[in-house]
Amino acid sequence: MSLHQTTFYSNELQMNTTAVVILPESKVGNDVPLQAVDHRLPVVWLLHGLFDDESMFLRYTSIERYASDTGFAVVMPRAERSFYTDMAAGGRYWHFITEELPQRMRFFYPLSLDPHKNFVAGASMGGYGAYKWAFTHPDRFAAVAALSGVMDVTQFGQDNPNLVPDWSLIFSQTDLHETPADINYLATHLPQNQLHVLQTVGTEDFLYQMNQAIRPVLATAFKERYTYLEGPGNHDFKFWDHQLPTIMDWFKTILLNKEGTK
Repeated sequence: MSLHQTTFYSNELQMNTTAVVILPESKVGNDVPLQAVDHRLPVVWLLHGLFDDESMFLRYTSIERYASDTGFAVVMPRAERSFYTDMAAGGRYWHFITEELPQRMRFFYPLSLDPHKNFVAGASMGGYGAYKWAFTHPDRFAAVAALSGVMDVTQFGQDNPNLVPDWSLIFSQTDLHETPADINYLATHLPQNQLHVLQTVGTEDFLYQMNQAIRPVLATAFKERYTYLEGPGNHDFKFWDHQLPTIMDWFKTILLNKEGTK
């Protein structure tokens, strides 16, 4: 496999930014066979949390090994503390992540454009970003997964002012319920889709109750395409690294099922 740190200029952000990309390669003996120039890889867009950056999963989990085991490319972009939104007083991270980033990464790397081969996941703030992206554009992905996601961004801001003292820089209002920034709102206003959704959270996580509250909404919206997992664990990398291989295997199963129906 190969690991790439790509620094490039973003038109949306009006500055240079960085993404880390993992490309899987299968060895035959001691050699890596060359792929055809038109070969396009299935891809997982993996989003970081509030206090981290694009290096988060690479530093604290075994995501390289999981990518190699499943054959997925993995793209990990930098989104600062944006909550994956066009900030009230900051960068246009929503348009950067959802529009510009995929185009630039597919220009640089052999990543598939096929929605059946595109998946998105994230942890904490990244879980919120992953659901927001997939629920806003369900035609672009086969599946989405949130690890300990911020499922109610308004409640998160109200309950944790010490964690988001920069709230007014991120959002232009304090109550985001019933807006396109609200996961509940997005899940209940989805167009017809075939999106698969996975939610996982540790039973000792400070966001556990918030994740419980959204479960009936997701179960109603996605029915048999909704999967919920929990287990002992906190809001930390120990739990997320334990869950990541399960999520990557789940993505792989969905990919193989999609390919089998073609």
